[in-house]
Amino acid sequence: MRTNTDWDAVGYTSGFDTVKGEWQSIRLPFSSFVPIFRAKTVKDAPPFDTSQIVSLQLIYSKFESDGKLNPHFEAGPFELPISQIRTYLKEPITPNFVHLSSGGVTRPDRPGLDLSKQPPAVRMNKELGYILTYKLKGEDLVRESGIPFTIVRPCALTEEPAGAELQFDQGDNITGKISR
Repeated sequence: MRTNTDWDAVGYTSGFDTVKGEWQSIRLPFSSFVPIFRAKTVKDAPPFDTSQIVSLQLIYSKFESDGKLNPHFEAGPFELPISQIRTYLKEPITPNFVHLSSGGVTRPDRPGLDLSKQPPAVRMNKELGYILTYKLKGEDLVRESGIPFTIVRPCALTEEPAGAELQFDQGDNITGKISR
């Protein structure tokens, strides 16, 4: 990984071995990354600052660090299928995701609902490019993600001053306005 956008700069490197024909989960803790420049360890490099990562590179190299040869290197074509690259925490924390949606997302297709008594966005969902339908799909993706979440469905957002009493409820039945 690089923390500098210069073309020829120190990279922070961590090696791993693969097994041909087998899927593996590889975990590389940030603490295992070593500052390397042209296959040599850089003793006086600044500490690896993960908040400054600007690029990631995967290299199948003939060399490991400090000029040592990679004992598993074979010249010629190779492949390294990757299903995902993501960060992980050594000690997991529970994320709390807040998704801002919209009041009315379940109403456009609700059977038995008198649309004439509904807010404009519910009555005009089709004319508005199915905005409420897509917001509901976004909610569904959050629900399916497996992370703890809260979905907030404000009613019509206005430019009016704040100060009105807020109403809170479960489901999708409240109508009204709320100041941005």
